[in-house]
Amino acid sequence: MTLIIDLEPDVDARLSTEAARHGLSKDQMAAKLINDSLPALPEGEEDDADFILHLTERIASTIPDEVLDNVPTDLSKNVDHYLYGHAKQA
Repeated sequence: MTLIIDLEPDVDARLSTEAARHGLSKDQMAAKLINDSLPALPEGEEDDADFILHLTERIASTIPDEVLDNVPTDLSKNVDHYLYGHAKQA
């Protein structure tokens, strides 16, 4: 994941100093500081992958069967054909 954070100049300077002291890039140092300061997920809570899977399932369950019946069975393999008219893959 990419996260863009606007830092005050003094915070940026302190981050640079700490990163250099630990032999890390500023990005790596910021990620380490965030990771070290956040509590672990409590047992049984969803991680990002589970959340995305459940969200996808909920969205998919709202699509009417007659719409799903019209989705080509080879859509994932031939998405460029269906979107852009390229030749179908074998």
